[in-house]
Parts: sequence; structure tokens; C-alpha cells
Amino acid sequence: MPQKLVRRVSLLKANAARNKNKNSLIIAADTILYSRKTFFHKTIKKDIAFKNLQLLSGRRHNIYTGLTIID
Repeated sequence: MPQKLVRRVSLLKANAARNKNKNSLIIAADTILYSRKTFFHKTIKKDIAFKNLQLLSGRRHNIYTGLTIID
């Protein structure tokens, strides 16, 4: 489930930040694109980004964001 994945990754990021920043307000997030039972991960490589855009072109997709705040 994409919803569970973004929640879990957001929480993992927040806990990692909390371990390095005691007594701080922590805000962490994760975003994932999901289409046709496939997760599309962020990339900085142009060829992979282009391939992903081709796969998504003209097709429905959903974007999920998980947010964690630790005070």
C-alpha cells in the first residue's frame, strides 16, 4: 500500500533527524508516485526520468505524501 509506505518512510526520516537533533521540532515527509501497481521513485538521472515520464504519459497516477511531526 502506498499510504503505508510513505507513512513509514516519513517516520523513519523523522526519527533519524530526532536522533541528531534532540529537543528540536522535527518535520519530515516522503512523497511517492504510484501507478498501475508500480512505485516510481525520485531520480536525478535524466534517462530514468524520461523513461518514467513516458510510462506515465496519458495514464492515471496518484501521488502520496506522508508527513511526520515530532515535538
